Amino acid sequence: TFLLHARHIAAEFGLDPREILVELGRRQAVAGQEDWILDVALDIVRAKRVAEGAGDAREPAAVERPAD
Repeated sequence: TFLLHARHIAAEFGLDPREILVELGRRQAVAGQEDWILDVALDIVRAKRVAEGAGDAREPAAVERPAD
């Protein structure tokens, strides 16, 4: 079920679902931890913004879930 959720969240944030899945594997996520997918996506977006100089990793409000 990780793949389906990762695809949906990745589409929301303009990410490649593989990035999310790789990070979930690195964090050793197991079944039942689908809520981690959103956290991982937000962490990836934050990291990309910091790398691009567009934000500060300490600013949690800098990354918000896109409106529906």
